[in-house]
Amino acid sequence: MSPFLAAALHANGQLPSERLPWIAADWLAAGHNGPALRELAGLGARDYQLATELWPAALAETGLAPLTEELGARAYLDHLYTCVLDGTLSEGDLCWNMSDMRNLTHGVRGVWPFDELAEFEYQFNVRYDSPTDVQEQLVRKLCQDHRDRYFGGEALS
Repeated sequence: MSPFLAAALHANGQLPSERLPWIAADWLAAGHNGPALRELAGLGARDYQLATELWPAALAETGLAPLTEELGARAYLDHLYTCVLDGTLSEGDLCWNMSDMRNLTHGVRGVWPFDELAEFEYQFNVRYDSPTDVQEQLVRKLCQDHRDRYFGGEALS
């Protein structure tokens, strides 16, 4: 998990502090380095309070600051757009996870982009239908349109 995605998820309470040591260890293996990052990577899951305290310093050692809830929600949605647009997340899987995304962005004004997809969410989650090619194209277009509208067409991360 990239530092930017981890910061986005953590900002919205979607990344439990118990997982921070494992994420820090992954970042060390990926070439990031620093004393707080090394200390965080050495903690166990039960050290969640210390992990939470070390998080901002460890994140800074990757070149990032902790994100606000709003920027975290926007960054997470942008990550999902990127995954849909580059083919690493299917359009159907995006719709399958809409309720989780709605919970993540609840209360963050102007972030929820997928009102147009409510029908597809019902179709995929309740009726378990597979998306058609036209529906997949619509989901990709909505992802790109929302990115263009709110992020100037470019990925945040």
